[in-house]
Amino acid sequence: MIDPIIFSFKLFALQVTLRWYGVLVMLGAIVGAWFAEKRSVVAERAVIDLGRMMVWVLPIGIIGARLWYVVNNILGGTTYYIDNPIKILYIWEGGLHFFGGLLFGAVVLFLFLKKNGMDPWLFLDAIAPATLLGQAWRDPPISSIRNFMDRRPNFPGGFQSTRCTACLNSQI
Repeated sequence: MIDPIIFSFKLFALQVTLRWYGVLVMLGAIVGAWFAEKRSVVAERAVIDLGRMMVWVLPIGIIGARLWYVVNNILGGTTYYIDNPIKILYIWEGGLHFFGGLLFGAVVLFLFLKKNGMDPWLFLDAIAPATLLGQAWRDPPISSIRNFMDRRPNFPGGFQSTRCTACLNSQI
């Protein structure tokens, strides 16, 4: 079993924990941004400062991913976040959803590009493959880590989470 925590230390009264999921999400964002920059140069489009753009897009994307996850749970009939609203802020306990991050990040990106005088549609066209690459770069390692954490064998060569199966069955 792989530990989801890479390392943890105490900084004054704050416990700082670095998890594999966070590292892989950020690695996916970095790879996607690098690819977007290379693609925008090849496509002879104006290159913007991707670092400045990512400062806005990433945090809002993470907030959007969390909100999407919470709203999805509430609409699915779970009262956990209604009963414990402070838990909405506990992002380290898990619960991000790709579509929320993509939607909120795209809206912020669109506004950022408009504010900086760029054509958002040309830039979005240039970075569309980077979004897929970033997701692909992040997803297989996370799936592999999840397969070895708290799972039991269900079929040859693979593992199935009983919690995941229950979630999927409840949404059918």
